[in-house]
Amino acid sequence: MSIKTNLKGRLGNTELPISHGMLPLFEAVVNSIHAIEESERIEGGRITINVKGATQLLVDSNKEVTEISSFEIIDNGIGFNDDNMKSFETLDSDYKRSRGCRGVGRLSWLKAFESVDIKSVYNDGSKVKSREFLFSEMGIGDLVDKEVEGKEIETKVSLLNIRKQFKGIVNKNPEDIAKSIIEHCLWYFIREGGAPQVILNMNENSYILNHLLDEYMLEQSVNEEIVIKGETFFINHIKFNANQIKDHTVSFCAADRQVKVEKLKIPGLTSKVVEDGKTFVYSAYVISEYLDEKVRPERTDFNINQHVGDLFEDSEISFEEIQKSTYECVREYLSTYLKQSIEKTRERLDRFASTKSPRYKSILSTIPDEELTVSSTSSDKELDLFLHNRILKIENELREEGHKIMNPLDSESEVEYKQRVKSYADKIIKLNTSDLAAYVVHRKTILDLLEHYLEMDEAGNYKREDLIHQLIIPMQTDTDSVSINETNLWILDDRLTFHHYLSSDRPFKSLPITGSDSAKEADIIALNINDNPLLFSDNKASSFSSLEVIEIKRPMRNDSTPGKKTDPIDQALDYLAKVREGKVKTKQGVPIYKSESIPGFCYIVADITPSIKKTCERYGYKLTSDGAGYFGYNDNYSAYVEVVSYQRLLNSAKERNRAFFDKLKLPVN
Repeated sequence: MSIKTNLKGRLGNTELPISHGMLPLFEAVVNSIHAIEESERIEGGRITINVKGATQLLVDSNKEVTEISSFEIIDNGIGFNDDNMKSFETLDSDYKRSRGCRGVGRLSWLKAFESVDIKSVYNDGSKVKSREFLFSEMGIGDLVDKEVEGKEIETKVSLLNIRKQFKGIVNKNPEDIAKSIIEHCLWYFIREGGAPQVILNMNENSYILNHLLDEYMLEQSVNEEIVIKGETFFINHIKFNANQIKDHTVSFCAADRQVKVEKLKIPGLTSKVVEDGKTFVYSAYVISEYLDEKVRPERTDFNINQHVGDLFEDSEISFEEIQKSTYECVREYLSTYLKQSIEKTRERLDRFASTKSPRYKSILSTIPDEELTVSSTSSDKELDLFLHNRILKIENELREEGHKIMNPLDSESEVEYKQRVKSYADKIIKLNTSDLAAYVVHRKTILDLLEHYLEMDEAGNYKREDLIHQLIIPMQTDTDSVSINETNLWILDDRLTFHHYLSSDRPFKSLPITGSDSAKEADIIALNINDNPLLFSDNKASSFSSLEVIEIKRPMRNDSTPGKKTDPIDQALDYLAKVREGKVKTKQGVPIYKSESIPGFCYIVADITPSIKKTCERYGYKLTSDGAGYFGYNDNYSAYVEVVSYQRLLNSAKERNRAFFDKLKLPVN
């Protein structure tokens, strides 16, 4: 008694990923090729593919788009004779197993289409017959067999009414459909003897795929053989016209059909390869009896483990091994170009690091060729991201290595251990050099930005002081709410980095270092405990302390009147007095000895306009040697006062950093 098959249930157990929505068409085309081969007339063989669908006009782009509903595949092959019909009626038929067929290709038709209409005219000995039927999930419908006269041998397979879930994935451009057929069935086109003529018709467009392939291929394919654990694999190297194909790919094939496609990513392989004045895109096609045996029935993947465990490593071939051997073969085939490309990439990286991101200069030599995932044509952004990720990788490796470095390995000698420590130290130095370079570049960028802020705009106005304030330190913050890395206090004075407490644009009554109830806000106020110059010190207070008040005024402001609200010197001294009156404490609340007379330093950042000059002279302050500032001491407030012009501030910051800028070859105006 034979075992019955539930077609509908079998369809439910058959996989056809949405991404493989074109597979039913490919299967039908391959069946037609086989039918023509069986008729033994390849030279006169012909396959016509008609694409059916409704065309509509897109209002936004004014372009016509065809919503594909059906495909017709017509061939003049052997047709549905009795043997082929019997095979069609038998799921998992082994009738064409020698051709790589598994007897399940037609199941993919019903996964993507509601039904398939088949009409075939074929030779039955001395008679010409026709056979027609409808194939659906209900099975094979009413079969009509009859003798016919005067008709050409021809079979038409109509894939009718594409299912909703596959509509979006099916190519709608006729040339794209033609390309996808060529790629999937490429072996049939490039093999000795070639393929029958294949014509694609859609709307008013017609393509002969054989001619299209000639336009795509730059030269004839090159075949190479490799052996993996006793199994032979053939790799076809093909150079395609770069104007027709976009991506470098490697295709793993079975039964003369494309099964698994990967974008090829090899260091040195740019988007387009130029060799001997010709531009091409490379593709590799991998063929093997091993892949034929391991392909899944649906031909969407292989039954091959990605990795093979130690237990089976001597007998089983993993897909990873196939990929590795294939990529080695591809690298060797493209070696001349890859070597030149990698050299250009390294030149590009060196130029980028030298002129735009010196922080990366010290790590360039640590990047092996096989990890160069950028090219000479990559954008600055892509290079920056690549090098930044490289630094992160080095940091992680050093962190892991650092945990091991202190303990010598049982098997290593003292000389080997010292060499390992030296290697670790060299890596640390390279990384620290990179960090230092990044910080120096940051300073250069900030000074360039400050210089830009000091320029007059087209309307004759200058930037507001709060913009400059934000550049130096975020407003309404203090030591506990902002990281030192988020500030640029070094613009004013590198010593400001070493403060016990610092606030920016906050009311005095909110500051933990004073009990003042004043709502006034100094631009910047800092408490420094001089015998403990550590960042954000938490130690107890010292009697040797100082207060610094910094006021920032708008560039070229010219409304200062001595003793009035617009007097920046009087304003800074008043802020100093308010803090002292509140009894100065550490940020932990520990009183500072004689805080009412704690030394004060007031810095006013303002351009030396006529009104500022008049105010400074009224206080009896001295002009600096460069004429760009004033300084003096106020006995009544026990405070040193300095008025610094923006140009003096900028020039001083540049001079303090010039040696670093010069070392990195950064331009300084």
